Amino acid sequence: MTALADREWRLIPEGARPGPMQMALEEVAAETAANGGPRTVRVYQWEPSTLSLGYRQDPESVDWAYCEAEGVTVTRRPTGGGGIYHDAYGDISYSIVAPQSELPGDLLACYELLCTPVLDAFERMSVDAAFAEAELPAIHQPACYLRGIHPAHDVLAGGEKISGNAQYRQRDAVIQHGSLSYALTVDEHLGV
Repeated sequence: MTALADREWRLIPEGARPGPMQMALEEVAAETAANGGPRTVRVYQWEPSTLSLGYRQDPESVDWAYCEAEGVTVTRRPTGGGGIYHDAYGDISYSIVAPQSELPGDLLACYELLCTPVLDAFERMSVDAAFAEAELPAIHQPACYLRGIHPAHDVLAGGEKISGNAQYRQRDAVIQHGSLSYALTVDEHLGV
């Protein structure tokens, strides 16, 4: 396994786009990496505000009337977990896409490697952030940021979840995406 830093990478600072377009762009990046193209880091926002549902999440858990009234679109992620409310002005998302052969086979080691730049960024901003040390119970099951906390992929600061991360494999690529929420409230998550 060659160090990822020694490989060709492309950084794509996307503008704000609708949820379905953001998910489609991740798939294009995954296909590119699987076919020998550059590894990709995308940083993006969601416009309009979007509720992204986990792969197996029941759409009946969505308050469709609230979403329509508030102009919140709904899309499905290729990863599991609960719904994530991506506020157009309170959430930044990212994805990292690389060939599976260049990453650790162990899932926890893969999360640790791919979350290192996120943790480094928090450190540079003087935010004391780290992976959760232990699992914590859920506050509200359908909402990702209110579900149980997991040490493998949830980043906390001051006891609050500030970043959730998920991975999936598509052909020979690993896609990890995450969300950094900086201006969201429990009420906003519960509303959708």
